[in-house]
Parts: sequence; structure tokens; C-alpha cells
Amino acid sequence: MVTPRKRLFSRLLKDRRVTDLAIVIAISLILWNVLASFEAYEWFFEYSRDHEDWDLDELILFIVAFPLPLLWYTIRRSRDLAVQSKNVWRSNASLAICARSNRWVRWLAEWRMN
Repeated sequence: MVTPRKRLFSRLLKDRRVTDLAIVIAISLILWNVLASFEAYEWFFEYSRDHEDWDLDELILFIVAFPLPLLWYTIRRSRDLAVQSKNVWRSNASLAICARSNRWVRWLAEWRMN
């Protein structure tokens, strides 16, 4: 017998958003563990002090701040995609109406004859 909990879990596994989020979390945890074991921050700190003229410490601030404009850009593109998707849906609906009334088929046949 399938319980409601199993059905919910099965539905969550099929949802790409959930699986993508799980992959992101897993990769983040693995990277955090690897970087912590190699003491990457201490190495970078020492390296950036040795090469202060390169301004490597400002690079970290850039890397931390860069996701904010990327998030804004992603939201804007997803809104544009939603509008375009709606336009395609409307076009398909009007084409279906034309095909049902055979006007489209007649027009296409006449166009091919010319």
C-alpha cells in the first residue's frame, strides 16, 4: 500500500527544482569539506598578503557580490521567457482555430500553387 508520505516523496523526486536544489547542496557541502581540509582560506590569505599589489582580496569581495546582479538578470530573463511562452501559446491556439476551419489549409495550398 502506498502511503501519502511515499506519494509525496515520489512527487518531490520527480520535481526538477527539488533534485537541482539537492545537487547544489551536495556539491556545496563537498566543496566546503575539501576547502576546509586544505585550509584554502589560510592559504589564500597568505598568498594575497604576499602579492598585495595584485589586489586579490578585492577579488573575493567581487565574487561574493557578483551573484546579486546575476540574480537580478535571471529574474528579468525568466519574466521575458514567461511572456514569450504566453505569446507562443496564443499563436498555437490561433493556428489550431485556423486549422479547424480549414482556412489555413486552403491558404497554404494556394500559396504553394503560386
